[in-house]
Amino acid sequence: AQVAANSEQIPLVQGMVDGANANITKLQGQLSSFNNYYQQRCATFFGGSFEQIAFTPNANINQNTTGGTAGNWVKVNLFSRTVWLMVHPFKSAHDGVDAQVEIYTQVKQSDGSWWAPNYLIFFPGAVHGHGVGSAGGEFVRDLTWQPDGNIVTSSLGDPGEENDVLACLSAPMPANIELVHYDSTGTPIEYTNQLPF
Repeated sequence: AQVAANSEQIPLVQGMVDGANANITKLQGQLSSFNNYYQQRCATFFGGSFEQIAFTPNANINQNTTGGTAGNWVKVNLFSRTVWLMVHPFKSAHDGVDAQVEIYTQVKQSDGSWWAPNYLIFFPGAVHGHGVGSAGGEFVRDLTWQPDGNIVTSSLGDPGEENDVLACLSAPMPANIELVHYDSTGTPIEYTNQLPF
């Protein structure tokens, strides 16, 4: 009777062992995917060519040739979730005072793709301006990196207005902010917060 009972239990135990082996194999695949994911994240976002995103001044400003930076760029570190902004000081070439004016346009990647945050990244008090003529005086304005990928100032005044930009500004990236990689047609092709599986 005991042998018969044991014989009934053996297939059940074998089934449990087979199930455990199948789950171990599945876990090994998931761990491999997880490792590949973080290897790709590190290569792309911590040390890849995209880490520094270049910008060029647009027609709303006349960029100063000096200002302690070799170019205009945003640098992103996803490990520390920090964004640094470095742009030249500039003079307004705008036709009048206006709010939320684009001043630096992102330079597309060689394949025509570009990067942008899903929400604006805010650099408060980044610009110290000096008015001209009757609008003289000093003021402080903000810069933002917009979801369209470009740099905007909170306000831009009359032509000739001087605007100094603080050097190497930094801003945090809250957990809900991610960078989106768009192809040349504006279709999202990659997200920095994408899940590993």
